[in-house]
Amino acid sequence: MMNEGEDAGKMEKNRVENSAKHWEQIQKWLYEGEETIYTYGLLLDMVVLTTRRIVLIDRTLFGREKGILSIPYSRIDSIGLYVKGFWNRAHVLEIRTKGKTYELEFKRGTDCQGVYRWLSCLICE
Repeated sequence: MMNEGEDAGKMEKNRVENSAKHWEQIQKWLYEGEETIYTYGLLLDMVVLTTRRIVLIDRTLFGREKGILSIPYSRIDSIGLYVKGFWNRAHVLEIRTKGKTYELEFKRGTDCQGVYRWLSCLICE
């Protein structure tokens, strides 16, 4: 079992690796003065936590953006994390706003708990 320091170190390593991988892809969507805190690639999509909002980028199989959605942290009512499926288990991060619920499905073995923790900190400030 990892202690908090090891867990934080693992989260930071994942954050840096993912940020480097997706850095160029998110730059064109950032506002002046906005900074990327955490990026994570899903199967075809990407989740980006910035200093102002969460950005969801929906991509096609060929890597081009199909759609982008921005949710300011102040508009998020609640978030949840649960396991979906029996044999092919996947973690699902649920983001609820007044108008809609968004589900982000993480493939097995990804640090979805890290995304949940970061997002929890940002929406509870």
